[in-house]
Amino acid sequence: MLELTGVGSVLRGIGVLYWALAAGALWLAIKKGKDRRSKVIWAGVAIAAFGLLPAMATVEEVRHDIYAREAWVHFKKLCDEKSVQTIYKTFNGVKSVLIVKPLPPATEKDLYDQFWYGDPYSGGLDDRGKSSAIQLVGTLETRGFMPKSPADRTGFDFVEVVTERSGERRIVRFSLPDPRKLAVQEDVNK
Repeated sequence: MLELTGVGSVLRGIGVLYWALAAGALWLAIKKGKDRRSKVIWAGVAIAAFGLLPAMATVEEVRHDIYAREAWVHFKKLCDEKSVQTIYKTFNGVKSVLIVKPLPPATEKDLYDQFWYGDPYSGGLDDRGKSSAIQLVGTLETRGFMPKSPADRTGFDFVEVVTERSGERRIVRFSLPDPRKLAVQEDVNK
């Protein structure tokens, strides 16, 4: 981004000027020193003065790399020990899905938050947005496209979701008998 404004070139020029001043100070210390001892002392002062900032930056970069490595190891350890959802086995030819533990329903704000924890497909199972949930499950069943006939379907035959309202546990089934219409919701507990 700095390249588009020209500031990058100015910063590179400042860096070149810094090292040119360091080389000049070192040359001056060696050339103008009266005896060998004073040349060594003034050269050491010049090296210490101009080498301090790069040395501090290098030390900070090494610390950051060490911290990042340790943080990644800690993150992987927590993922391995405390992750809740684990895929133990995958299957081919699955025709339906049972969502046992739906995540919290989505609000308008949640859908724009990339770090939101929930699941947009189970978001409309409350009384506020049943139609949006049915549409989303219909999209889930057809994996994002609307087939022209039942033979064109590549998704699930139905999706069942476990819900809990007023202390009563229910299973709701969403199916898509006609691919050109919305998904149908039915109560499985009947």
